[in-house]
Amino acid sequence: MEKILINLVSYKFIDHDYKTREFAELEKKFKTKVIIHDLSQIFYPKLNYIKAKNFKKSIRFKSLSQWIKTLNRFKKKDVIILNELSLDSFKSLIMHYYLKKTNLPIILDGSPGVIDKSDFLVLNLETIMIKFKRILHNPNHLFFFLKKKILIFLFSFIKFNKITIFLAGNNNKSLPLFYYS
Repeated sequence: MEKILINLVSYKFIDHDYKTREFAELEKKFKTKVIIHDLSQIFYPKLNYIKAKNFKKSIRFKSLSQWIKTLNRFKKKDVIILNELSLDSFKSLIMHYYLKKTNLPIILDGSPGVIDKSDFLVLNLETIMIKFKRILHNPNHLFFFLKKKILIFLFSFIKFNKITIFLAGNNNKSLPLFYYS
């Protein structure tokens, strides 16, 4: 039986992404079929102006129901999910919930490529005042902060049974909350 790796991406997947992840070598050496689920139309439906060409073999989805139907076809096969979905939207929360229901093994990269400035933030009166002024100037910052905290709370209820987390470093605060249940 052929192994299948499904890579879930929330952005437009291009040829360069396929080359940097070395999926061609994975398919050739380990006889693993790689299927790319390009979910950019679901997450960012209004970003049509990006001119990069999609990877030809990727499967692009326009709705959650279409993606769920496709994912359900793989339940009884030898499949591993490489999850590159962000944890910052309610659509992502729904997708993670359905991934949990499929009970498929998940591979997750817990080492983000961008450093979070909150790791270096020292709380004192001056930084609190700067943040307060920033919120008064742009209330969307407060909305984003509250949304992020609510999502972190909701994501904490999703516990995967079969999960492998790749983690670099020894003190990573961005480690997802869904460990083994």
